[in-house]
Amino acid sequence: MDSTTLLSLCNDLEMHHGLKPSRKINVIEKVTMFLFTIAVGASNKQVHERFQHSGETISRCFKEVFKSLCLFAVKVIKPVDPQFRSTPREIAMNPRYMSHFKVR
Repeated sequence: MDSTTLLSLCNDLEMHHGLKPSRKINVIEKVTMFLFTIAVGASNKQVHERFQHSGETISRCFKEVFKSLCLFAVKVIKPVDPQFRSTPREIAMNPRYMSHFKVR
């Protein structure tokens, strides 16, 4: 993720999805710790060592960013057809998936 994209994400999470800076950690660092955690599968201890914050702070920040990203996802991830009137071609043409959609 380039710095422009990161800044845009942080701005969106802060302005529209409730992510707030704390006294010692700004929104950019919170999001960076979250992304580092999920990108490399880092443990709390690894994030603690890398960013020099307590394990409790790391956990709290992770939960805050996760909550904001869930709100963000509701806005961003939307079906093309919200009424689900048609079956996507990828499902309809694949017997592996279509068997779950047949009316019995």
